[in-house]
Amino acid sequence: MRIVVNILAALAMGSLIGCTDIFPSDISKKTVELFAPGDRVEVKPGEVIFSWNPVDGATAYEILLVRPSFDDPKLLLMDSTVSIARFSVTMSADSCQWCVRASNGAYKTGYTCRSIVVKD
Repeated sequence: MRIVVNILAALAMGSLIGCTDIFPSDISKKTVELFAPGDRVEVKPGEVIFSWNPVDGATAYEILLVRPSFDDPKLLLMDSTVSIARFSVTMSADSCQWCVRASNGAYKTGYTCRSIVVKD
């Protein structure tokens, strides 16, 4: 009988350990730390790689890219979701602003934003 109780206790503990897969962690108070390009940096036209530090507990990142800014958006260049902490896009000359937020199916962080200038 004691063996059955020990086996049941071990199974119960094992199922609790796996709960992080069932219940996503609350990332809503975390911040996405943008890495590159830096804020108000000038870059050359062509492929621009945007990157940030991964957020622990996030499974996806929502990206917004507008011209010239979110205060006065004229053109939405990108509204996409990726599973890694980077993306690249071919840019032509102009000012733009990019924002990223992390999500995991149940929770989302706030957006973190930066501006860049694409200049010849």
